Amino acid sequence: MLVRMELNPAENRFISSFFDSYLILTNEEEEELVEKVKQLDNADENLELPNSWEKRGYRKGREEGREEGKYEVIMNMLKKN
Repeated sequence: MLVRMELNPAENRFISSFFDSYLILTNEEEEELVEKVKQLDNADENLELPNSWEKRGYRKGREEGREEGKYEVIMNMLKKN
């Protein structure tokens, strides 16, 4: 729907933030929504991710980075012994 409205980026961000604040999705619902958005024509050009998705992606990336860092420390400690 937002794609067809041809909104400028500021309007798109405002509407996305509104829905992000008042429409709380479960993880399953979010995954389903992401899959549907991926199927839209030119969705990646016209649709920005809502703030909470950006934050979740950032947190997930940090968590994965920490896990990789722990693994590297363990491997380095094992190599020294």
